[in-house]
Amino acid sequence: MKKYNMAPIFFDYQRTPLSLKKTKIALDNLNTYFNRLGTKYAAGGKLYKNLPYFIGKGYIHSLPPY
Repeated sequence: MKKYNMAPIFFDYQRTPLSLKKTKIALDNLNTYFNRLGTKYAAGGKLYKNLPYFIGKGYIHSLPPY
């Protein structure tokens, strides 16, 4: 996935149909994994909408571990 998404941003890397196909395969595998786990997010079921605020204010240590 990084070769298709990130490499063209930072390096002279061309996106190809093969790299797109590999990216789609990787995302399909990730979705299958999440479906088997019964979850929607890689970060967990609880996402904090304003996380930069908590980090900036030093409240990150008061958040429950997930």
